[in-house]
Amino acid sequence: MNHNHNQQQYQLNNKKQSAEARHRHNQKRNSIHRSRRYWYFKTRSVYHRFTMVLIRKIIHQFNTPFVHN
Repeated sequence: MNHNHNQQQYQLNNKKQSAEARHRHNQKRNSIHRSRRYWYFKTRSVYHRFTMVLIRKIIHQFNTPFVHN
């Protein structure tokens, strides 16, 4: 019952975004993500048996921020 009341309050307080507003928001967000994609661009040959999980662990060990592509 309380959950239903909270859901009604949420619907009253939060109007749906228009398609145009959502489009503008997504464009802005995508451009920010795209601009940050190549902040740290490292090219290195990798042993062919390395998995992406192992590569991510190594990157984390070196405290290098990265964006998954």
